[in-house]
Amino acid sequence: MKIKHHPAQALLVAHQAGDLPLATSAALAAHLAGCSYCQAVLAELEEEAAGAFEAQSLPVRQDDFDALLARLDQAPPAQPAPITLPSLSVNGESFVLPKALGGLVASVGSWRRLGSKVWSADLDLGDKKAKASFLYVDSHTRIPKHTHGGEEITLVLSGSLADEGGRYGEGDFLLKTPADEHQPYTQDSPCLCFTVLSAPLVFTGPLGRLANPLLRLFF
Repeated sequence: MKIKHHPAQALLVAHQAGDLPLATSAALAAHLAGCSYCQAVLAELEEEAAGAFEAQSLPVRQDDFDALLARLDQAPPAQPAPITLPSLSVNGESFVLPKALGGLVASVGSWRRLGSKVWSADLDLGDKKAKASFLYVDSHTRIPKHTHGGEEITLVLSGSLADEGGRYGEGDFLLKTPADEHQPYTQDSPCLCFTVLSAPLVFTGPLGRLANPLLRLFF
C-alpha cells in the first residue's frame, strides 16, 4: 500500500535537527524509512542547507583534500552487520517492527486490554511530557469517538485504520490536535500502531465520557 499521509515539513526539520522527544523522533524515523516522498523532501532541504553553508565556508586547500581521499582509499571496507528486525507479539500474532523502533522494544511494558478487542502496551521512556504506546486493534472494532487533550501521533505499523477522514495503511503518519474529533475503526484485519500522546484522549460519546477521569488518572 502506498503511503499517503505524511508529517508536516516543520516536523521533518525538527526531527533532522534533533529537537524532538525520543518517542516522536522514533515515529518520524520509522515513517521516513519507508517513505520515499519524505526522504526526497528531507534531501532537498538538506541540499538547500548545504548550499547556504558552502556559500559561507572557507576554501579547502587541494593538498588537504587529496590527503583525505588517500586516507579513505586505504581504509578497509566496513563489513555490514547482520540485521535482525525487532518484533512484538500480541493476541497470538507476531509483528515485525521497523528498525527505527528496535531501540524502544526493551522499554515496552505488559499488554493490557482496553475493552474486549483493543490492547495497549506503554513504553517507559522517562518522558513526562508524552506517553508512547503500541496499540493493537482487532478486526471489526470501533474505538469510542474522541477528541484530544493535546497532540496525538499515530504511525500505522501493520493493517489499516479508518475514520471519518479516510483510510490509513502501513506507514501512514497521522497528527491529531484538540481541534480534531474522530472515531477510528478497523475493517477485515487487525491493526498495530505506534502512538504518542502529549495529553489524554477526551471521549465525547455518552458512555465514553464516563471513562475520561480514568484516562487522566493513568496518563
